[in-house]
Amino acid sequence: MKVKVYQINEDLDFRKNKFQSYDAFLKSAGHVDPSIYKTVFDGDVEGNDLEDVFNVLNTDLPPAFQGHSLSVSDVVEVCDDTSKVNKGFWFCD
Repeated sequence: MKVKVYQINEDLDFRKNKFQSYDAFLKSAGHVDPSIYKTVFDGDVEGNDLEDVFNVLNTDLPPAFQGHSLSVSDVVEVCDDTSKVNKGFWFCD
């Protein structure tokens, strides 16, 4: 499955939303601001659903991965439709 992973750039995180839940993020910032995120991975991950992506990006990070293991406040973009996941952006909560 082709995915991109975005993580908060701490230098741009003036509200300290890194590692915050979606609800806490919205309470603090009002919305998820894509301008404070950086792309830390753009590639293929073995798996059929978001749970598989989460497991791979926490236990067996691909060499091209440039961030910390997948965590709360990260965003995963699914770039191609699969039988279990539609293309789109998914906030890790």
